[in-house]
Amino acid sequence: MSRVIGIALKTLETEDSYYHNEHLLYAAASTIKIHTLVELFNQVKAGKLKLEDPIEIPMTDRVGALWSSTSSGVLKDLESVSRISL
Repeated sequence: MSRVIGIALKTLETEDSYYHNEHLLYAAASTIKIHTLVELFNQVKAGKLKLEDPIEIPMTDRVGALWSSTSSGVLKDLESVSRISL
């Protein structure tokens, strides 16, 4: 099975950039986690949050494909857990 990938690179110091297959459409998949973690670590660095801070995971939020038998996330195996650290 062949897979098509796309790449977009841009330097922070100059306007130089490189694109490959930039006009194709791709599923985002789990790439949103990168931005979520960057924001989490920015808030930790700013002193707004601590990685040890607990968050609630209500059962009412555990719906849809995330909690299906094909999900690969670890939270689906933690049914009895209602709080977890960031």
